[in-house]
Amino acid sequence: MEQNILEVKHLKTYFYTEEGVVRGVDDLSYDLKEKETLAIVGESGCGKSVSSLSLLRIIQSPPAELRRKARYSLRVKIF
Repeated sequence: MEQNILEVKHLKTYFYTEEGVVRGVDDLSYDLKEKETLAIVGESGCGKSVSSLSLLRIIQSPPAELRRKARYSLRVKIF
């Protein structure tokens, strides 16, 4: 059984604006196993970029805030 090289659990990123709270990503979870390919697709404005930037922890804060810290682990083999 191949183990996960990426696990994302309960990722949440909210933006606090003058008009209120915008949920950019709300409870995203996925696993990626060795030799699998992950494609993140969706409509414009659905949170693809915010998800990726949050995972890399390079989302601009403020106004963004990672809520309830996501649990993720990354295992990569470099050849």
